[in-house]
Amino acid sequence: MSQSLYNTIFTRRAVRNYDRTSLDENTLNDIYTFLQNIRQLPGQQADFEILPGHEVKNSIAPHYLIAYCESNSSAHANVGFFSNMQICICRA
Repeated sequence: MSQSLYNTIFTRRAVRNYDRTSLDENTLNDIYTFLQNIRQLPGQQADFEILPGHEVKNSIAPHYLIAYCESNSSAHANVGFFSNMQICICRA
């Protein structure tokens, strides 16, 4: 792991100030394609959906990424694994 990624682990913060600008259809399609090809833990398969903000109760963002998985600890670990891994890749 690179030093910058290692340091990111200790400086990450929750986002509370969202850019409320909607993404264009091409960008949303690129994200969806990326998610379909994401590396997951062996034996696990989560599915994804990108919801527009108006479909989410008390929405504060223009889009939401929803992950669907089985209800067990391995499946939950898989969702956490790819979420954290891809956020680090995007920030690098």
